[in-house]
Amino acid sequence: MSTMLQRKPIIERAFELAASGQFRIPSDVRKTLFKEGYTQSDVFTLEGRATWAQLRKLCLESRHAPPPKSEIGQLEHVLSDGVLATP
Repeated sequence: MSTMLQRKPIIERAFELAASGQFRIPSDVRKTLFKEGYTQSDVFTLEGRATWAQLRKLCLESRHAPPPKSEIGQLEHVLSDGVLATP
């Protein structure tokens, strides 16, 4: 099966990346999509105002969201001096 058939639809991947909290603005998401092998014509489908506004909002909200519960458990093991404690 080719890579093209295994890859997620670009809209789905763009929203997944935006929700990760790793991107400040949609342009950063777009750069990552290019690195992942999506083409200019693929990315062009994200350029509509409504989609771009949704991505911008999601990037902003995700960067300011509390860490996922899986990370909270890891944070609880950090000692005051910044050394990771063993559970």
